[in-house]
Amino acid sequence: MTQPTNPFTARSDAAGPASPATVIADVREELTGPGGTFEVIIDDVAGIGGPEPLPMKVYASRMANLREVFAFAAAHGDATFIVYGDRRITFAEFAADANRIAANLAAAGVQHGDRVAVLSQNNPEWCLTFWATVNLGAILVGLNGWWNTDEIRLGLEHSGPKVLVADGEAAVIGGLTVTETTRFRSGIPVLMNLPFIGRLFSQNSKNETKRDLLILVTPHILEDGAVLFVELSGCVARYHAPMGRLLFVGHAPDSPRWIEPVCLEAMDAVVRTAQPGVTADTVYQAWQDRVDAAGLSHYRRHHCGYMVGIAFPPAWSGGGVPVGLRHNSPMILRAGMVFHLMSWLMHSGHGDYFVSHAAIVTDDGCEVLTTIPQHLQVV
Repeated sequence: MTQPTNPFTARSDAAGPASPATVIADVREELTGPGGTFEVIIDDVAGIGGPEPLPMKVYASRMANLREVFAFAAAHGDATFIVYGDRRITFAEFAADANRIAANLAAAGVQHGDRVAVLSQNNPEWCLTFWATVNLGAILVGLNGWWNTDEIRLGLEHSGPKVLVADGEAAVIGGLTVTETTRFRSGIPVLMNLPFIGRLFSQNSKNETKRDLLILVTPHILEDGAVLFVELSGCVARYHAPMGRLLFVGHAPDSPRWIEPVCLEAMDAVVRTAQPGVTADTVYQAWQDRVDAAGLSHYRRHHCGYMVGIAFPPAWSGGGVPVGLRHNSPMILRAGMVFHLMSWLMHSGHGDYFVSHAAIVTDDGCEVLTTIPQHLQVV
């Protein structure tokens, strides 16, 4: 049996083994150089910041457009493509549904170059709308399900979509609700001319009835018993100080009153622990220890806060994956670091509560910048 070659000895000469930098450069050349599996060339790419194409590094054997990606995926046939709760969708089923939905959009008047706005939770229907739009040669405009009514209106006015595709749950979160009546005409004027697709997703390729994504929206009225998640930020010269609260409309049930002190004590543990020289893991563990002590050891979060600073609206963490106070993170806290600290206990099985602060690590501790009361609020 042939033994694997050691790259350090294989690329050696009389002067001795090659340096790691030389080995890395040789491997990169083999992979991305002429004739390599991932050969990289310089080619003109259009649509990058101006009317004229710009020279960029690209893969020589890249797919030319997203339709080729779609065809490549469809070739996987009966292999499972999407797992969503109890639902299983194969590549073939997904392709068939996307083509059918593209036909429905075309029937509603969507043509090449038109914009299709989507206001939906993360679900298979969102994915199907995206690929149906791509297959038509249209342009998808993704709206944020957390936006309020004014923000959604602004997004629609600026993007000028031919249609808006929205699901009921995301629309409610965004301050809108979906209905099949025409009462929306007295609501948001900018939506009056958008066509209505009543059964865009009524059935899939298995003839299973699924939740429709509709195009008709009306203002949503908060009713007694509703829970309102509020998260916003002060901003001066692009320095952000975010905070969040959970508000209860009319009255609060017993369960959040039980979990409120756990949530606040866990936040206090984070503030006490966040000092120069400690690791992000230590801070997270202080939060988790208080949650565990309350009998909620089954509950885990991916972080209990993340860094903020000079960011670009609408994101206050600078975009991408935020640098968080995470389990097992070796990041060492230093004076001057600013965090959006979060104590989040949602869907714990024992009630919901949430509070967050902007805080700065000082030379000898942690200073909370938020002054808004953090105890349970009924509005």
